[in-house]
Amino acid sequence: MDYSNENKTVKLSNRVSSLDLARFFAMLFMIQGHTIYAITDPLTIDYSVFPWTFWNFFRGLTAPVFLMVSGAVHIFANKRDENGNLPNQTVFKRFKMCGLLFVIGYLLAYPSVKIYELYSQPLHIWIDFFKVNILHIFAVSLFLLTILYKFTKNDKQLGIAALSIAIVITSISPTVLEINWVNYVHLGIANYLSYQYGSIFSIFPYTAYLFYGVALGVILKQVPIPKRTNFLMKYGFLAGIAIATLMYPIYVKLLPVYYGFMFKSSPAFTLLNVGLVLLFISISSFIY
Repeated sequence: MDYSNENKTVKLSNRVSSLDLARFFAMLFMIQGHTIYAITDPLTIDYSVFPWTFWNFFRGLTAPVFLMVSGAVHIFANKRDENGNLPNQTVFKRFKMCGLLFVIGYLLAYPSVKIYELYSQPLHIWIDFFKVNILHIFAVSLFLLTILYKFTKNDKQLGIAALSIAIVITSISPTVLEINWVNYVHLGIANYLSYQYGSIFSIFPYTAYLFYGVALGVILKQVPIPKRTNFLMKYGFLAGIAIATLMYPIYVKLLPVYYGFMFKSSPAFTLLNVGLVLLFISISSFIY
């Protein structure tokens, strides 16, 4: 009897297709967000009126969705050996992906066509070059997750450690982002810890989303394969509603404290996004 097709079916069924669908939707939102922003006259964009409020809301949710879903998916993508270790080949692939993301992220803002012209570029060009985008943050997050795999022996340890790291990042983000890091480290590093020089994303708090996703993936992995989509649809909705309902009034109340880009550092804002992402995953599961 040929078991090859049966084994292939079991392997494919271990994927959570509703998570893949959620990540696909996030990529679509990212594409439309960049496209509309690029082709629209900036003078016509008013974030205080509809439909720009709606558009800006989903644009801001794209990165948290992508990071959380990616964290959850990696629980199923990374297979430990019999000793609970991540195989060196897998570790190498993850680090290779991190390096590729870093390179692509910086090439998108490469300031010169010819190498010998680099030294003649004005300062503002280099400031733009060192701004951190989502590719950089995803690379850092993936790198840290791979390191965390090396320090844990099973998914339970990984889930507890990931959730703990996410909570710590969420908690200390306001303190970290208030520091003028360029006084202590190179601008290229400071931009990973600050919004002061034009970065749209920062390790604090965005890396926390990936680690929240890892914790979600660990929980989801304990659910029988045929029930995972229904689990996400039901409990993702309930948890998302509960977290978002609790965090939204706190976030609004703290807006005067976390003004400007600092609103991203608000723990209430981060947890509000976590709740909204869970709702987003629930809706994606329902659609699937």
